Amino acid sequence: MRAKSRCAIEFDGIIIDNEIKDYMTINVEGRQLLTHTLDTAEIAGRVGDVITAAKVPARDIKVYFLLKAGRNKEFLKKIKRLTEILYTQKEVKFRFNDEEGYRIGQVTSFEDPPYDQNTGIGSYTIHCSNPFIYFEERESSGKMPRLKYRKYPVKIESITAKLNAGSKAIVRNVNQGTKIILNGNFTAGQELIITDEAININGQNALTMLDYVESDYHDFKVYSEDEIVAEGLSDLKIKYRERAL
Repeated sequence: MRAKSRCAIEFDGIIIDNEIKDYMTINVEGRQLLTHTLDTAEIAGRVGDVITAAKVPARDIKVYFLLKAGRNKEFLKKIKRLTEILYTQKEVKFRFNDEEGYRIGQVTSFEDPPYDQNTGIGSYTIHCSNPFIYFEERESSGKMPRLKYRKYPVKIESITAKLNAGSKAIVRNVNQGTKIILNGNFTAGQELIITDEAININGQNALTMLDYVESDYHDFKVYSEDEIVAEGLSDLKIKYRERAL
C-alpha cells in the first residue's frame, strides 16, 4: 500500500489517502487489547461467582482523518466522495498501512469535520462483528508449522484433495480428535473441495454425502503444529490464514 500517512487505510480495495486529495488518516483507535467478556452467576453460600459463558466481543475501530479544501464547495464534494467509498451493504475487507493483514467490517457512524471550516478533523467508526485480523494465505500438505499466534485456530480457506475409489473419505485432525467424513460411491481422481460454506466434488454440491452424525464439519479447527491426515484421499492441501486479536 503506497500512501502518505503511516496508518493510511485501504477500504474495500480503495486507498482513501490516495483517492481523495488532501485527505489523510491521522489516527486509529480500537486495534489494541481485547479479551473475553464473561457471563457470571452468583450462588448462595458461595464466595465470588461462577462463570457460565465466555466469548470474544466484536471490535469497533475509530478512524480519525484530516481533510483540507480551498473552498466550501470543494470540501463538500470530498466529503460526498468519502461517504460513497465508505458506504457498503455488507462487511468488507479493510487494512491499515502500519500493520500486516486485513480486517472485516462495516462503517456504522460518522463524526463530521467542523461545518464552518474548509480544513478539519473528522472520524468514522468501523464495526467488526469478527474481531480478528487475518494474515496472508499459506498452504500446508497436512502437518501445520509452528505459527506465530498459537492460541488461535487458523482460518481455513479450503481443504482440497483427490478422492480414491471407495465408499468413504475422511479428513482427520490427529491432535484435536476431530474429523470430516464423507460417504458415497467415489471414483478415483475426483476433486474434493471443502470450505466452511460448502463441500463440492468435481464442482457439484456434495453436502448430502457428509456423515452428520460422526463428522465435526462445523467444529473442525486447526491449530499450530496440528497434524491433518487423509483417509481415502490423496494430494491433500490446506489453504489457511493465521489470525490474531
